[in-house]
Amino acid sequence: MSLANPRWGAPRIHGELLKIGIEVSQATVAKYMARHGKPPSQTWRTFLMEDSEFRRERLVAKRIEERASVITENPVRVSIRIFVAR
Repeated sequence: MSLANPRWGAPRIHGELLKIGIEVSQATVAKYMARHGKPPSQTWRTFLMEDSEFRRERLVAKRIEERASVITENPVRVSIRIFVAR
């Protein structure tokens, strides 16, 4: 039951088991619940690493755009903005 519903904790599973007639303590349910190997969402470290990569890419794109606008006129600048936006 804990594998099918990973967000359910021992109290919820204990209550569901009581509803179907299985009498077991909440401590026993907690003891035998499946442990999940990874967190359900990304960690702060992952978020910060991905965010720093995104910021770095935007900074590089901005520098390329600035250099292109100095060298040529608007058509190149518009095409670079379209490329960066995607």
